[in-house]
Amino acid sequence: MLQLLLDAKASINAHRKDGKTPLLIACGRGHVQIVKRLVELKAEMEAGDTNGDGPLHCACYNGHLEVIKFMVDTHHFDFEAHNNQDRTPFDIALSEGKFDTANYFYQKSFQRAVKSLQVEETKAIQSTGQLNLEINHPTDKNGTTSLCLACQNQNLKLSRLLLDSKASIQSHMPDGRTLLLIACSRGHLPAAKALVDNKADVKAVDNKGYGPLHLACLNGHLNTTKFLVEN
Repeated sequence: MLQLLLDAKASINAHRKDGKTPLLIACGRGHVQIVKRLVELKAEMEAGDTNGDGPLHCACYNGHLEVIKFMVDTHHFDFEAHNNQDRTPFDIALSEGKFDTANYFYQKSFQRAVKSLQVEETKAIQSTGQLNLEINHPTDKNGTTSLCLACQNQNLKLSRLLLDSKASIQSHMPDGRTLLLIACSRGHLPAAKALVDNKADVKAVDNKGYGPLHLACLNGHLNTTKFLVEN
């Protein structure tokens, strides 16, 4: 039916009196394939209805998670955008009791805070405790966890916060590097000490067979090398 209308030159951005376009209607009803097709055809994605609800808001009223993930993960829609009532998609999901959707946004907010190395914001999100935060959930397609990001960026305060929150210390990158291997390869001694104190596997090796001591030596990190030898 959609293709017939398009073939008849129907306007892809036509809207009703309430301001709803075909894309907004499809999002509100959870028709993910139609949503994808409309996006392919360059439907106006920033348009909102008379209430200020955009595609993401519309999908959240009924908790259409597949549509929401497509919008956020593929097209990077802002899940903190406000409508005319100053409500975000997250607010709508909570008020409508769509907790799977709300939890998805909660997780995204946490990952955004970690990626930007915002310690206080990360702590604030954790402290709400209102939803199920999966602290070990990958932050990207490579399987990088929040703790991996903190270690890669040598952010000790954030690393300690995540460790205290029971983040998995055995997380590893696609190349086999564990958190301890990352810290040692970069000479980040405080992080290496914190990881060893939390029982990180000191015998772990990456895909090339390099262990913590190999990587510290290869990169000329004397203090880290001394610490590993002495411990």
